[in-house]
Amino acid sequence: LTSNQFVIVYVGRSEGRKGYDFLLSLWENYFKNNNEFKLLICGIKSSKFDISNILHLGFVENISEILAISNCLILPSKHEGLPYEILESLASQCPVIASDIPGIKSLIKNNENGILIKNFDEKEYFEKILYLKDNPKFRNFVIKKGKICAEKYSRDKFLIAYQNFILNLA
Repeated sequence: LTSNQFVIVYVGRSEGRKGYDFLLSLWENYFKNNNEFKLLICGIKSSKFDISNILHLGFVENISEILAISNCLILPSKHEGLPYEILESLASQCPVIASDIPGIKSLIKNNENGILIKNFDEKEYFEKILYLKDNPKFRNFVIKKGKICAEKYSRDKFLIAYQNFILNLA
């Protein structure tokens, strides 16, 4: 990695519902051989792709360190529950660009603490990545709001809320 690259990270499996194939198509159509951008793929080790600005890292134990050096998390999923990688990203001050679907929408408010994309539109993903890269004021706003969101899900706050929930069942 070089300091002048915009580093995008994907965390997940190579399943269709996680958007891995969509991501590779997006990258090939818009970013291939553009060394201003680097894509780090965590969770998948692949040797069948020979694109110079993609790194398949395989299983990563230090995901918070990867997120801390990244400029953006991308999550083009078709289905999610409560995506933990988004919470980790927000806590690591790494902005999120993701699909506008249930699960993700429970954490990300569009243009507030992240960017949501409807209809799996490659061109829109491309444009939003460029916008995030070229607008540091907006990026800093999103980072600040994202950190506030992640703090709501901290272990301490969750345990207090869960304890109160249990105590109020009786």
